[in-house]
Amino acid sequence: MDHLGHRLDSTGKQEHDCNMARGAFIRQTMEILNMFEFASPEQKLIAIQLYCCAWYGSTLWNLYGTAAGKVYRLWSTTSKLAHNLDRRTHTYFIDHFLIGSLPNVKQMIFRRYVKFVQTLNESNNSVIWSLAKLASNTVKSCTGLNIRNIEDEFKLNPLIEHPQNFSVKKCDLLPDEIENIELLQYLLHIRSNETDDEEIHSEINQLITNLCIK
Repeated sequence: MDHLGHRLDSTGKQEHDCNMARGAFIRQTMEILNMFEFASPEQKLIAIQLYCCAWYGSTLWNLYGTAAGKVYRLWSTTSKLAHNLDRRTHTYFIDHFLIGSLPNVKQMIFRRYVKFVQTLNESNNSVIWSLAKLASNTVKSCTGLNIRNIEDEFKLNPLIEHPQNFSVKKCDLLPDEIENIELLQYLLHIRSNETDDEEIHSEINQLITNLCIK
């Protein structure tokens, strides 16, 4: 059943709604990438965050469920597509270079969730306040379970800490990975400025692919 744009399931779970949001994001992302084909990868990613990342309904999801995990991984795939890289590209390239200063999908959703539960728990409406307190204080509710898991992951209380303090940790870099990132940056620069010779362009693409998946 649909209600206010949410897909409600008889089980009380929001996995289906989460999967629908994932599908919508994929469709919208492909439209943006096609529309801004002329733009730089950085401009494409900014456009995608502006037009495709509302994540309406994500405050009802189990943020640590299987369906939500698939949503978080979308940003990695999107970054690869925006840079025209192989889908097998290692994660550290994404986290430490390709997305620049942009937050990933998981961080966006978590920060919005923290703001949402804080707003409910600070509501002046006694009914909303009471229900929010009840849901927040038991792991039998999706809300309480999310709050407990967020606190365990970030070592911060999501009911009192500022949402911006919840930053998703990036993987640590090894020395050779730092060198690989610098080399990828150099190769991407050459590729973006070498468009006349198709053979050279093909060779550069092969070098980039080999670097990203080795």
